Amino acid sequence: MFKSIELQQVYKNFTERELFAGLDINFKVGDIHGLIGKSGSGKSTIVNMICGFDFPDSGKVLIDGKIAEAQDFKMLRTCTAYVPQNVNIIGSGKVRETIQSSFEFKTNKAKRPNNEQILMVIKNLGLDESILESEFKSTSGGEKQRIAIVIATLLDKQIMIFDEPSSGLDDRSKAIVAAYISNLRDKIIIISTHDIVLKEICTSITDLEQK
Repeated sequence: MFKSIELQQVYKNFTERELFAGLDINFKVGDIHGLIGKSGSGKSTIVNMICGFDFPDSGKVLIDGKIAEAQDFKMLRTCTAYVPQNVNIIGSGKVRETIQSSFEFKTNKAKRPNNEQILMVIKNLGLDESILESEFKSTSGGEKQRIAIVIATLLDKQIMIFDEPSSGLDDRSKAIVAAYISNLRDKIIIISTHDIVLKEICTSITDLEQK
């Protein structure tokens, strides 16, 4: 659908503090782009700009080299899957029901996965298929994190944004998640992370504390 999203010479102030001064980032299909920086450095602001929930004070958001307009941001939102750091709020009931509920929305109904597709992603993320019959609220933090990644993958969006996806994971699970994300294809992948394992799979990194 598109090949790149670019922030060009973006300036942004937040509560009288300069957040960005001439920020340039180009997110390309096929890249895994890491965003690093302490809380308040602007990671969420960048995500919001990509989705049209926030705008630069000056500078441009470009899609395939053309200035993004209102209808473009609407399209970007429908093409984006976001995995938050805190995933406790994404579902209730059994894990299977939590996964399936994401496909009740009109824009996602056509992508409703069958059981075989769900099982394949579950196993690729190091989860046992029995978790599908567990209560979502009873799963561990690391399991919830991976269930959220399962949902994001099955939604098959062109933009995938992960906010600290290794949160709550042990070293083995981190390695599994990193390997899984690194094998995703034909997508723009953005990872907000401080984890060295995830940094290693990034094809480019923006340190927002240096901007």
